[in-house]
Amino acid sequence: MYIQKLHLYQFRNHEKISLEFLKGPTVFHGLNGSGKTNILEAISLFTVGKGLRSATYDEMGMYENDHRSWDIRLQMGDNDLPSINCSIQYRDKKRSNHIQGNPVQSSKNFNEWITLFWLTCEHDRLFIDSSKARRKFLDRMVFNIDSQHAQNLVAYEKLAKERLTLLENGHFNSSWIESIEQHMNEYAFKIYSSRFKIIEHINIETHELDPIFPKFTLSLTGEYESIYKVNTSEEASKIVKEKWIQSRSIDQQRHMTHFGVHRSDLNVFHHIKGNANQCSTGEQKILLMGLVLSFLSYRMKTDERLILVLLDECLSHFDFRHRMVLFKQIEKFYQSDQYLGSIHVFMTGTDRVAFEPLESFATYHEIGQNI
Repeated sequence: MYIQKLHLYQFRNHEKISLEFLKGPTVFHGLNGSGKTNILEAISLFTVGKGLRSATYDEMGMYENDHRSWDIRLQMGDNDLPSINCSIQYRDKKRSNHIQGNPVQSSKNFNEWITLFWLTCEHDRLFIDSSKARRKFLDRMVFNIDSQHAQNLVAYEKLAKERLTLLENGHFNSSWIESIEQHMNEYAFKIYSSRFKIIEHINIETHELDPIFPKFTLSLTGEYESIYKVNTSEEASKIVKEKWIQSRSIDQQRHMTHFGVHRSDLNVFHHIKGNANQCSTGEQKILLMGLVLSFLSYRMKTDERLILVLLDECLSHFDFRHRMVLFKQIEKFYQSDQYLGSIHVFMTGTDRVAFEPLESFATYHEIGQNI
């Protein structure tokens, strides 16, 4: 399974563009401002969330288009499989999603066949960014494995807001708030478990990385995680519940929830240099790519759905040796029989020459200046 065709209409700077792909990685190359990342953004909308830029739908329409309406159509399949057509339309401030021409409830329906993961220039700062950015990055990986994870996060956040509203209205000891905290406890454990599981598996996959990548270990850190590290699940659940009871007063005073899985952090530890935020910019980018490759290896070994991988300006800070290792691993994803799932990698860069080692099995598209 792979993406065969992509059509954009009045999306960002692309008035109308139709692209066809072969089975293999795809490279979009061209000048800065030509709209390479805009194409990746369009693809990134075929999953839960707002895409790789987290933009509003109005912002995605062409500037010259007063109505800000746009269309995206995507066809996927394989030589021996019937094609699956997916589309997204934005009209009159409303988004609609379709599969085989039939409307579906949400973008989550696309995930029956495909999942998405992306790496953009913004992620170059991931290890020195906020813990929120790292949680979001971690949760994007979890979404690719656990389809319920997004719903668990939404449910937990909704309950946390309801609890805070009750506290601000003076309901400190009601059965209502006790019920909310009990449900928060249940969702928090599901979220923690999914995050912890994927981190464990990624740590195992790092042992298969090419030696050019530094050795590193991932871990979940935070007060919530610390409780589960030193207690049984049953004991930890009771402690967590008591923590929320004890923090009601301070949460009410400061208008925020001080404890829970919404304050967890992803720690990356370089075995020689320590925490990733102490590494140089180039070292951080290499660590990040090693993390992503390890995640993709685990995902493809355990899930048969197609994963679309969007790598925006992925070669920045990479020397020739690291580029060659990256390309070698991408080739392995396509050709090795150890993987259960399939993959379609989309990459962008200004210079086609940098991607020439992929020439034997990649599709190249030069994106013209159109702004």
